[in-house]
Amino acid sequence: MQTEGIMVLMGILTLLLLVAVIIPMVLRKPGSEGFVDGRDEYVRIGQMRYNKLSDTKNITKPNMFKATTMAQTDAANKEIAAATATTEMREDDTSSTGISTRLTAPRLTIAPPSEMLAESNKCEKLQGRAACGALGSGEHAKCGVCIKSGTAFSLPDEAGSFIGGMLVLPEDKEAAEAEAAASGGAPVYQPSVGDCPAGSFFVSRAACEEAANRADCAE
Repeated sequence: MQTEGIMVLMGILTLLLLVAVIIPMVLRKPGSEGFVDGRDEYVRIGQMRYNKLSDTKNITKPNMFKATTMAQTDAANKEIAAATATTEMREDDTSSTGISTRLTAPRLTIAPPSEMLAESNKCEKLQGRAACGALGSGEHAKCGVCIKSGTAFSLPDEAGSFIGGMLVLPEDKEAAEAEAAASGGAPVYQPSVGDCPAGSFFVSRAACEEAANRADCAE
């Protein structure tokens, strides 16, 4: 009787295994696992980032189309898709031969342009202490001005002597202000890209112009 009970229990466990695991695996439709969509997107992004057309490890290196805006990037990617389109075979249960063809293209694309690079270049076009007057506007909301010997990001020949606009991200500006509030002192801002001597980088027009005038008089 004990043996019969064990056999019945094993039979029940086997049946449960069939119902819970094996039968769903057999009945599962190809490509229906939950990871398929995510995997395709992962592959697409990976091939976009690591390809010969766009070096995302070095954001200063131009892509082969010299696309610097999202609109230019989209247009270039359409050209790439059209130029590299090819025909591939695939399984097709509805075909008498079991295969069919479809038009496809390699997934080499140009990566989206670096927003930080674009903002840095825009800020560094503001050169000299007169650039203080441009601060506070919407177009230059992420810019500050270094009034003494800064290290420019996009102007390496002027490293250590650059005077003018430099990028400061909102979170870096807020961090300097929070630190000043905790210590009870005045904020000491620094550019997010490039270097400026301590106390020589300003993010407001009034403070920048006052400091620039003092520096001009001292010199």
